Amino acid sequence: MSRAAEERLLRRFLESSTGFEIPDDRWRFLAPRFLDRLEGRGFADADAYIDYLRRDPRGRAEVEELFTLLTVRKTSFFRNQASFDALSQEVVPRLAKGRSSLSVWSAGCSTGEEPYSIAIVLESLLNAQATRYFVLATDIVKEALDRARRGTYPAEALAGIPPEYRGYVERGGGQLRMDPTLRTRIDFEEHNLVHDAIPRPAEGSWDIIFCRNVFIYFSQDQISAVLRRFYRALSPGGALFLGHAEVFPGLETHFEVVFWGDSYYYRKREDPRVAPLRAERPPISSSPSSEATRAFPRPAPKPVPPLPDPGTRKLRRPSTTARRRRRLTESGRWGRLSSSSTGDTPTRAFRREETASRPFDLVVQAESQAKAGDLEGAARTLRAAIHRAPRWARARVALALLHRRRGRLDEAVAELERATEVEPLRTEAHVVLGEVRASRGDFAGAETSLRRALYLDPRRLDARYLLAGVLRERGAPERACRELRNVLRSLRSDEVERCKLPEGYDAATLRRRCEADVGDMGGSLADSGIWQAPPPDGAV
Repeated sequence: MSRAAEERLLRRFLESSTGFEIPDDRWRFLAPRFLDRLEGRGFADADAYIDYLRRDPRGRAEVEELFTLLTVRKTSFFRNQASFDALSQEVVPRLAKGRSSLSVWSAGCSTGEEPYSIAIVLESLLNAQATRYFVLATDIVKEALDRARRGTYPAEALAGIPPEYRGYVERGGGQLRMDPTLRTRIDFEEHNLVHDAIPRPAEGSWDIIFCRNVFIYFSQDQISAVLRRFYRALSPGGALFLGHAEVFPGLETHFEVVFWGDSYYYRKREDPRVAPLRAERPPISSSPSSEATRAFPRPAPKPVPPLPDPGTRKLRRPSTTARRRRRLTESGRWGRLSSSSTGDTPTRAFRREETASRPFDLVVQAESQAKAGDLEGAARTLRAAIHRAPRWARARVALALLHRRRGRLDEAVAELERATEVEPLRTEAHVVLGEVRASRGDFAGAETSLRRALYLDPRRLDARYLLAGVLRERGAPERACRELRNVLRSLRSDEVERCKLPEGYDAATLRRRCEADVGDMGGSLADSGIWQAPPPDGAV
């Protein structure tokens, strides 16, 4: 059997066993490790190895080790502190009001640091109240769950726990052990998000679900299916926390997006009967594959039944709409639409007029008008697009950019704030809002907008470089230098081609600019360097 054939067999077995869809780039990295393991175990080929994994009782332990190789086990206590700030400062206080209990599910919990962090927050907030809490922690890897149940971690893990929470861990013998009370409040169970039924708490619905950095293994169809199940399993007002890089367009139509500090989470609407404002006609996307990337793709349109054979079809009196169109054409009120120079019939021309007025086409038309210098005409066209698609942020961002070009910064900010309300996950709206706020001198507001943009897309180097400038203006040069070092680190990485650079910069120019800015502020270019204030003038 060829090596390529063995790779295909192993990949198919792993995908069917886990439910994951392994991306090609990740499989190219993993395949050699799996084949080395096959050969190291002494199996003749992939068929014999897979037969052992499926049928031999001892094969289960081997499958567990393969799952461990397949999944990323990188985790820590209070990973992404901003999410736990939102949990402790907004979510738990809101949900605990008048409640006797709270139920939390940590899906994809790995070795347990996340559910223990959640339990620490709940214990610290609810200990003095009559509100009980329960945490379910699930994962696909049995070995990781066994480690989590023990609740014992290396001493260096303490660095991830904020000082105010360190009373919930016991230290000794070079190890940390979680507080016994916390361990009794958490159930660790094996669960597969794709294959298994969604677990339910005693109350019937989860108040909070954490599922961070899990969807990187799933296909888009699997992501959509799991997110629908999460939505059904959450109580009204419940909170869903996803990974900071897991942004799924369309999810905000089913959840409210709540920004809190440098983070955000999804909140299930209190009253599902209250739908968000919708456009009369949806915007037409420039990407033919946009539906494939939506968290909740729209159902496919119903097929149009074929027309009857013309030879057997009965003649019908024209409809009211058709008669009205004919009168308009005969009276000349359609003007150019009834022109015979193009060979169009009135109906065909009417359809072309409808297409030309779709929101996406109106934005394209406005861009052409702006390039030609007709700024007032472009603004009118963009307002027409917004009227047709009020929950489509692209037209609002374009209008805000036009306002900024015309010096109307207040109007630009108002339009951008509305854009971030109707599409909270559109990174571009937050970046432009941060830029405009900074130009008005609102540096605190600019920092908030830019941090939200970077939370949604850490590869926006234009936002990070602008944030460094804002921090410098706010009198925080050490934080500004840290952001500039982050930019330099991204420029050195393999991901630089996927990063968004500031307009007018290439990678080399941006690198020189960042290095010069750090030098101007007396900072260090070393990633681990500590910023030091420059000496006073004349001092050595």
